[in-house]
Amino acid sequence: MVVNKIILGSVAFGVSFSLGLLASQDLGKALLSGIVTVPAAYAGAAITDNRRGKSRSFKDNRTTCELKFKLWNGNKPSSMKS
Repeated sequence: MVVNKIILGSVAFGVSFSLGLLASQDLGKALLSGIVTVPAAYAGAAITDNRRGKSRSFKDNRTTCELKFKLWNGNKPSSMKS
């Protein structure tokens, strides 16, 4: 997970720095642009991970509730039928 964040930060910095240098031809501005982009990329990755975790938790809870309902009503789920 840490390696992925390092790669993400490196790519974000590289792209932003390169585009900034091409656009303004000023090394200082390009460097600042690259530095600002790294925390923004990390924030986007954190939000995405958080949403993915909540979605996975919701799906797991829904599946558990469906299985409990079927078992409560005497219906075995298809995976448990012999």
